[in-house]
Formats: sequence, structure tokens, C-alpha cells
Amino acid sequence: MSKKTTEWNPKITHVRKDGTVLDSMEGVVIPSDHRFYVVMAAIIRERIEKEKGVY
Repeated sequence: MSKKTTEWNPKITHVRKDGTVLDSMEGVVIPSDHRFYVVMAAIIRERIEKEKGVY
């Protein structure tokens, strides 16, 4: 007996803190003073240092 393969196409929705439901994050802007940028800079810096062999 062969198993029929189906393609998996999940639908991703974003629920914001205020309860707004979005199908896409397109157009959402992260404020320039948000902690996200500090965290991402640290991650990128760490990867660069590992590639250079600083560690």
C-alpha cells in the first residue's frame, strides 16, 4: 500500500499585543530605539568574531 503525500502549506497569522490579527508583518516598523537592534547587533558581532577566530 502506498502512502499519498500531500504538501504542507501552513497559514501563519500574527496576533499583536493589542489583539490585532495580521496575515503579514509587511509594513510593521520596529521603533529605532527598540531593544531588538541591540540584541541583533550583539548576535551579528558574535558571529563575525567567531568567523575571524577571535574566540
